[in-house]
Amino acid sequence: MDNGVSSAKCRPLGTTEANWCRALDGGTGTCITGILLAKSIGVAPIQASLSLILAAQPLLRSRIVDKQGQLCFDIDDNVLLDIEIINQEALQPVENIDRSAQEPWLQIVEDEMNTTFPQQKPFRVIEAHLYRFPNTDNLIIVKLHPAAADHLSAVGISSQFMKHLQDFVIAEENGEDLQELIDRRMSVELEKRLEMDDEVLPCVEDAIPPGKARKPFWAHGLDVLGYGLSSFRHAILPLENVVDDRKSRIIIADFGESATNKMLQMCESKSSDLNGLLIAASLRSVAKFKGTGSRGEHYASVILLNCRSMLEPVIPDSTAELTKLGDWM
Repeated sequence: MDNGVSSAKCRPLGTTEANWCRALDGGTGTCITGILLAKSIGVAPIQASLSLILAAQPLLRSRIVDKQGQLCFDIDDNVLLDIEIINQEALQPVENIDRSAQEPWLQIVEDEMNTTFPQQKPFRVIEAHLYRFPNTDNLIIVKLHPAAADHLSAVGISSQFMKHLQDFVIAEENGEDLQELIDRRMSVELEKRLEMDDEVLPCVEDAIPPGKARKPFWAHGLDVLGYGLSSFRHAILPLENVVDDRKSRIIIADFGESATNKMLQMCESKSSDLNGLLIAASLRSVAKFKGTGSRGEHYASVILLNCRSMLEPVIPDSTAELTKLGDWM
């Protein structure tokens, strides 16, 4: 497998992609995929699985560089990704804010979420860490820069990664030559790259079909004015602690089959869906937290829409790209 590095393409970041770079410096936007394995496996299958994904997706092989004030994706041919191996000491569950025990792997995922990408450019848009636990568990963390991939991309990349990894592990357990299988899979991906000329997808602004994004100047002005005036009506949650650094946390809710079916039936009877259910639950939680009682408050909800099927070219869900649109309600 040829792993030589040679700069092939450089695409300027679109407006939305560049905005995510600025947001990330402020501590938000990092996309994390965590995969917990119940057995210890070698680094070779993990690295080969990631290499196959990078071979198929040029944007994930890129580094974000600053060229005379213009941020760009500098894309090369290197499909090898260094995996940082961390031998983790035995961790004990810690007490969470709500007095519940937090699993050690969840502690690590939260720490990774709150560790941003380097601010010094250039840097790669993807990182991989392998945590090894004393009880043979392995935790694989794949971190994606929000300018290069959104949550839809992360789900597709995770599925592809697990499929490749499962194939390699099963082949190794069956006594097959792992390196031969890796080379064969890589040859197929390289042939696909040659057929497609290693095409780099445009930014989301350039992929909007002609006429779909046109809006008169006065309409843009009314939108900006409307957003500003509406914001004065919205209530906010008070910050309990304004001194310590902000930190992202993960909330886990585990529903059984009967509870899930009951929720779906309730949504159907109320002519609603899961989005409406989550918004209603959030509003009730806020009201209880703030003790509003009978006093009414006004809030806004934001729903992210998958617009990939509306773009030209259409972008598959498994392809790394930033394609989220926000819808205010």
